[in-house]
Amino acid sequence: MNAELIPILVAIIGAAVAILLGLGGLILALWRDMREDIRSLGSRVDALSDRMGRVEERVARIEGHLGSAGTPST
Repeated sequence: MNAELIPILVAIIGAAVAILLGLGGLILALWRDMREDIRSLGSRVDALSDRMGRVEERVARIEGHLGSAGTPST
């Protein structure tokens, strides 16, 4: 192997390592961001579920009031 090629090979290998490290960092950052989004979505789903429960309670109360008011018999 020529002594002139060694610096070129070192530069190529160094660039490849830098690219791989950069891609790894990007993937890690995206993964962390995605995890935070999933957690946020989970809390939103919980809030909507609580809200839905309150709506169902209101509907049941309204249905109870309508049922207790009676209907004209024929």
